[in-house]
Amino acid sequence: MSSSTPQHNRLRSRVACEPCRERKRKCDGGFPCSTCVRYAYDCHYPQSSRKRKAAAISDRERTSPMTEHSPPSPTDQEAQNRIESLEANSGSAFVRKMALGIDPANAPRLRLFAWNVFLGSRKSNHTPTSRSVIQILSWPEMEELVTIYFTKVDPCYGFVDRRSLERRIRAHWTSDSTETSSFEAVMCGVAALGLLFSRRNVIDAELDLVETAKRILEQSMSVHPSLDIVTAWVLRVAYMRMTAPAHASWMSSCMLMHSLEAAGIHSTHVLNWSADESGQTLTPEIRKRILGVSQHLNIWMSFDIGRSRVHLQTLDFDLPAPREGSYTTEILELLPHSENLNPDKNVDVLDLKNSLSTIVQRQHTAPPSILAQCNLTLLLCRRLRTLNFHFQGSLLNQVLSVTARGIQAAQDLLDDCAPWHHVVNVPFQIICILLALDTPAAIAQLTDGVKTLSNIQLVYPTDAAKEALSTACLLIHLHRKRKEADLRTLSDIVSTYSPSVLFDQQSATQPQHVTDWSSNTWLDTLPEMPDLQTFDIDRFLNGSSEWSIPGDWTQTL
Repeated sequence: MSSSTPQHNRLRSRVACEPCRERKRKCDGGFPCSTCVRYAYDCHYPQSSRKRKAAAISDRERTSPMTEHSPPSPTDQEAQNRIESLEANSGSAFVRKMALGIDPANAPRLRLFAWNVFLGSRKSNHTPTSRSVIQILSWPEMEELVTIYFTKVDPCYGFVDRRSLERRIRAHWTSDSTETSSFEAVMCGVAALGLLFSRRNVIDAELDLVETAKRILEQSMSVHPSLDIVTAWVLRVAYMRMTAPAHASWMSSCMLMHSLEAAGIHSTHVLNWSADESGQTLTPEIRKRILGVSQHLNIWMSFDIGRSRVHLQTLDFDLPAPREGSYTTEILELLPHSENLNPDKNVDVLDLKNSLSTIVQRQHTAPPSILAQCNLTLLLCRRLRTLNFHFQGSLLNQVLSVTARGIQAAQDLLDDCAPWHHVVNVPFQIICILLALDTPAAIAQLTDGVKTLSNIQLVYPTDAAKEALSTACLLIHLHRKRKEADLRTLSDIVSTYSPSVLFDQQSATQPQHVTDWSSNTWLDTLPEMPDLQTFDIDRFLNGSSEWSIPGDWTQTL
């Protein structure tokens, strides 16, 4: 053939990664290779091929024009830091790790203890049916549930305009229409939360309301989300956070964040409407509140179960203005501190300590807001404990003050028939932190924490509440066993090596020609020490010649 004929030689990588080798796919030898990047495989190479892989990567770096702009791959230390952050952010992982440190044989298995009171058990034998809200509730019942919602739920999650809602509900009932619309999902969400916060036991109407809202939201996924759809999503996620299992709730919170993005609510640069197809205007204040509550729910669900949160690329968020009778802004002020705890961020001990000092000094007014403050405090404590930080002094006292207020706030909400997810979650996590702190003041709070958990399982006798109480008692039992083992070791040391015991043993084998010490032990011969508070023991143990003896001691000496 002529030398001018182009030669098409097949470019073959020197070594293929394991995922490409197993799936018999073409591998370019990169790390990660393009195939693994495309299909989200875990790109890795056989141990024996490390040198060849390094050579392949080196060749690729020399030939690729984009090498100098490519982001560096995470190091082993960065990966380990991320894992530790995930474990510290997740209360269940922290509980498991703490229990393994106390008694590996009897530690509870890894699961979300006390994530909410129900964990999917708020059900009955009734089969939920999707139908019009007018067929589920009467007008007086709807009025009552709207009042309950704005009395108990809206002050904490205030993102619904009450005047507009009541006006539209009245118009909907007047029209006597049985056709479902996106606004029906909003009404169902409000009514379902009203029933949750007014009845300890579920009724058939609540299940039908939840099912109706679910069907409407699922059918709306193929169209551009309206303000009613986004509002209904927030209501559904809030309801699920208090009643449903963790995985389903987290998935719904992710759907909520994607709905915000699709609607353009996440950014003022994207948003370009004055009203949706139903004629509802999205005011800047309502937009801030919807976006803030949605972020709060998604971030904390992700932290709790150790999964990724939804990051919106062009997020534009400002705090809403405070309003009388509402503490939504008070809770949303915690968002910047929560976002700084993402596992992909490197936060050192000093940053965590400063954040904790800021949080514990905040003044939160209402029980749900106090529990939110306490929950963030507990997370910061878990992160610091992971870094072997020792709590002491005023910071320890402030942390214990927040935990004490958290226990009391949970009891207050229990008395008010307000089953917020923190009602059982925060007392349980407080008990875990108190055991980890292991100071006399911390141990003294355990009684109040366990008593609150006991009251919760009496009011809401669900499997989740009973498991939270039994697991807390198990952790305390394991902690006590370790303390008893330490006490036995110390007692054995004293009984074996105490000078008085050694002298008794010598006296039994030697002639009685020495002074009789049987009536006065070696401790009795020491001078009285009436004022240990003024004695500088550190200087004494360090051999300083300048330490001063308390005045009462010199008299006895």
